[in-house]
Amino acid sequence: MQEFFFTLVSIWFIYKLFDAFTIKGRSTSASQQQSRPREGEVKINESKTNASKFTESEGEYVDFEEIKD
Repeated sequence: MQEFFFTLVSIWFIYKLFDAFTIKGRSTSASQQQSRPREGEVKINESKTNASKFTESEGEYVDFEEIKD
């Protein structure tokens, strides 16, 4: 009985070790792997609205500091 238990545990351990080093074993599902960007991949999300925060008559306020030499 001990030999059977040892064999069963050994097979389970080898399976888990093999599974840890395969791509399938690194993610829990294929959908997660597809939604995750690949290493080095850049994704830019552009906003749908390009509306300005200011009207043309209002202009944009620029804070500056005058430095005298």
